[in-house]
Amino acid sequence: MTIGRTSEAPAAYALTSTIKRLLDHLTEAALFSAKDLSSMSNTLDTIDGIVNKTDAKHSPYLVELLGNRVALCKESLAKLQKKLDGLGDPLPSIHEKLISILRSTALANTRAKVRSLGGRRIMVHDILLTQR
Repeated sequence: MTIGRTSEAPAAYALTSTIKRLLDHLTEAALFSAKDLSSMSNTLDTIDGIVNKTDAKHSPYLVELLGNRVALCKESLAKLQKKLDGLGDPLPSIHEKLISILRSTALANTRAKVRSLGGRRIMVHDILLTQR
């Protein structure tokens, strides 16, 4: 239904569903960065443009539903952004680094061994020690 028609209402609806699930996950996990929110904000702005340009060939109910989904996603995004805005001056960069470390260790945790830059095989606990 959405393949090849990425700038039409059905595809935009599918994308809002994905974004909504991701926002719910970020809210629940409380592990997100400003880059995550920026990317989703740009995507929601694109979807908003699609909604505004939707012509009469799509159901007005679908267009209204899509508009409501975008508004709901933007509301969730604003709540998450408000949490980041509460961080003082040196903290945003530290927060970004911590999120990066957590994601790197989670990725490394999915593998038994990880190859280091020097070509030597290292274990996951070695990665944790080098991040200090």
